[in-house]
Amino acid sequence: MLSDHFGSSKSKILTDEKTLVKALKNGDKVAFEKIFQIYHKQLYLFCYSFLNQKEDAENLTQDVFVKLWVKRAAIDCEKSFSGFLFTMTKNLALNYIRKTIYQQIYVNQMLNNSLEDRCQTDKQISYNEIKSRLNDLINQLPLKRKEIFLLSREHGLSQKEIAEQMGVSIHTVESQISKALKFIRKGLKGFTLLFFLLINLI
Repeated sequence: MLSDHFGSSKSKILTDEKTLVKALKNGDKVAFEKIFQIYHKQLYLFCYSFLNQKEDAENLTQDVFVKLWVKRAAIDCEKSFSGFLFTMTKNLALNYIRKTIYQQIYVNQMLNNSLEDRCQTDKQISYNEIKSRLNDLINQLPLKRKEIFLLSREHGLSQKEIAEQMGVSIHTVESQISKALKFIRKGLKGFTLLFFLLINLI
């Protein structure tokens, strides 16, 4: 009878939450393990309601108990322990979600920046290629045709001004520019219309 009484008293002590919390506050690992057993499933389900991912919910639940042990001295034994525990869990869950969102934003920005950088590099390569090819084609023009073409495209002279400067007819200037453009267009076949517009060939 006496042992039953002591057994009953001991059981009451072990299951009394306030007693467990006080023991936890004093660093009692047995009390901590008991609280873990009592609250683990509830906190896991609570975390899962936020994260909707089993592994993430389990990891966060573990983090809650780690923080509980680290911050045990700050527990107010006169206030609701379950309220304290679930509030701490909610804050950790929200912080986890914010951190995940920020990480995703950062990753997306990095990917977008990387893609933009690659596009800019590709554009620069293409532009440099066409400029190099253009210069090669211009240098292949007959000397007089090349001179007329450069006066028109690089120096911006009108056909009349070119004719007067070179002592030829406007018809000759028109003809030479037309032949130069035909030759260059053929040589630049395969490049996009955008680049033709950029170098004022059309």
